[in-house]
Amino acid sequence: MNYDDVYVELVTTLSDIGVRPDLPIACEDYFARMADDFAGDESDFINYVSENMRSWFRNLSVEPEWLQEPEWQFHNGKPMIFVGQITVPHTGEFFTDTAAFFTFWDLDLGETKVIVQVA
Repeated sequence: MNYDDVYVELVTTLSDIGVRPDLPIACEDYFARMADDFAGDESDFINYVSENMRSWFRNLSVEPEWLQEPEWQFHNGKPMIFVGQITVPHTGEFFTDTAAFFTFWDLDLGETKVIVQVA
């Protein structure tokens, strides 16, 4: 089994928590490695992901409310913890549309990443 064999099912399963298995590329790499190493069949793999996805893709309090496609951040090949988001309404001065800043944190190393989406 490989990533392509389970891609469609991963999209459906992970959408419940605001994750796309192909965005960013680090997420695709994460699931491709997992699928390559998994000993069971496709159904077993999807069940495994479904049972564990909330422990891999954690948040401090709420899940992200993406303005565009999900872009869960990774550090050293692992999903980071979603800290929160700040939504900035359209003001005309900085953004032509509504913007949101999404903050992620690597608990082990203290690294943070912030991404911006505008819609």
